[in-house]
Order: sequence, then structure tokens, then C-alpha cells
Amino acid sequence: MPGSLSVFDTVMKKMIELADPDVVLDIGPGGGKYGQMLRAIEAERGRWIRKMCCEVDKEHVIDRFNLSAVYDEIINEDAAKLIKGYPSLTGDLVIMGDVIEHLTKSEGADLIEYLQYRFKHIFLVIPVNFISYEYMDHTHESHIAIWRTQDMARFEGAYAVERRTHDGNRFVLACVNGIMLTPADHIVVRDGVLVSERPLFYEEWIEFGYLNR
Repeated sequence: MPGSLSVFDTVMKKMIELADPDVVLDIGPGGGKYGQMLRAIEAERGRWIRKMCCEVDKEHVIDRFNLSAVYDEIINEDAAKLIKGYPSLTGDLVIMGDVIEHLTKSEGADLIEYLQYRFKHIFLVIPVNFISYEYMDHTHESHIAIWRTQDMARFEGAYAVERRTHDGNRFVLACVNGIMLTPADHIVVRDGVLVSERPLFYEEWIEFGYLNR
């Protein structure tokens, strides 16, 4: 079903506030959850944020959820095609909530590296064992790639933690920093405890902030 589960929402809002972006790209916006979050942050800080989104499905997502009322600009495109089709796309922050698992592993890796050249930070929420197939006639809903915290280690300036919901679904929260940033400007997400005798649930014992500040 198009949309995002309410996993890491509190942490994500705080991370967005920390990044303090002026230009944001939300890839796979679903019902516009992060767009609404950005609008709330705009109101709180009294400064406009240019809100862009990239969504492949016009009928079932863009029109259904009236995303034009949430975002300033909509790119109606397959995210994997941004790489060749949008060489000048730039900004401060990319949000990818429940989206990269819909791409092949190679497409997802290529997309992250493309974005690392063009944005300061990339925040990702990724379901690990939450199975999704085609939803009704929405063919882009299938999960086809598994991403774990160790998969994020291939990207320079990447940090990730894994948590689970109370019903056993596992999710990764990751931040990948832009290739031009120095480590002092990296936003880091990491475990707040070294050892736990039980599984850690989402938003529990997560630390985030700038690496050397």
C-alpha cells in the first residue's frame, strides 16, 4: 500500500531539524508524510523550505494524495532514472522513507552515489523483513532488495542502526553524507548502548548529531 509506517518519525523530525535544510527532495513520498513534517518545521522556524518530491505513479499516488498541495515541485519519474535524466538536481537533504527496497540493489546503490554528489545528507528508513508484493494494481509496491546496516558501510560517510517494531518487523535508519562534506559536517546516527540483552525497538537508544561538534 502506498505510504510509510510510523517508524522513526520522532527521530527523523529531529534529524531534519538538525540538518536545517533549505531545499529537500523526498523520494517516494507516499501520502506526503515527510512533506507534512517539513511544513510543520517551516511553521516552527518561520522560514520556507523548498519541498520537492519524486514519485513514479501519478494516478495512484500523486493525484490520489493531492501531493501538489504538499510539495512545491513534483518530479513524476522513476527514482532510478534521476541519475541520467536530472544531472543538475541539487539541494541540502534527501529523504528516502520506505523506498530504496523497491529498487534493485544495484539501482539503489547507484542512486545513493548520484545523490551523494548533489546533496549534503541523505536520510533513509528501510524495512528489512517487511514483505510487500504488488498492491491491487499498484505494481511499484513490491519489495525486491534487502538492505542491512552493513550494506550502508560501502558508502563513504554512511552511518546506520537497526531496530524492530513490537511485532518483529526490522527497520534500518541510516544517514549517508555528501561526498564533499568533511567528517566534522557529517550527521551521524548510531546505537546509544553497546550491549543489550534484548532486541532494541524503534526510536530506543538511538543517538544522532554531528560527528565532531
